[in-house]
Amino acid sequence: YIFSRRIVIEPAQIPPAEKTHNILESVKEYFYLIKNEKPFISFASKRLIFLLGFSMTIPLLPMYFVRVVDASDSWIAAINTTKTIIMVFGYFFWSNLQGHKGSKPVLLLSTFGVAIYPILVGASTNVWTILLLAAVLGIFQSGLDLVFFEELMKTIPLAYSPTFVSF
Repeated sequence: YIFSRRIVIEPAQIPPAEKTHNILESVKEYFYLIKNEKPFISFASKRLIFLLGFSMTIPLLPMYFVRVVDASDSWIAAINTTKTIIMVFGYFFWSNLQGHKGSKPVLLLSTFGVAIYPILVGASTNVWTILLLAAVLGIFQSGLDLVFFEELMKTIPLAYSPTFVSF
């Protein structure tokens, strides 16, 4: 809420929408617009590769929590809730660091923190330790989300922001 109140959006000159009755034509125009923004395509493809690799571990963690750690449903909920709550506070830290040092250090540090999380969780069978690690993950995950969003917004034309973000 605090960050969203600070956003200043300049009025954009949005080109008038052309009336088309053919849905196939509309879809072609949509993809043509996307295809011609090379920086966006480059960013989106790199982000996709990163997310595919990262997302492959996500379903494994609850299985590990249940089968190896023997965590109850309430423990799993506490782990996920802790990570989510800490992410909110992590945005303050990372946005401050990003303002002073730029995006690159935030990206490197937060990627390392997120990458090491599954390794550290796999080395532990104590739910309290995993809860603490989830809190640390929340800090690093917020940095990663912040950098990816900032970099995304640098690659899209302002007039077509909703179109590119929806893609």
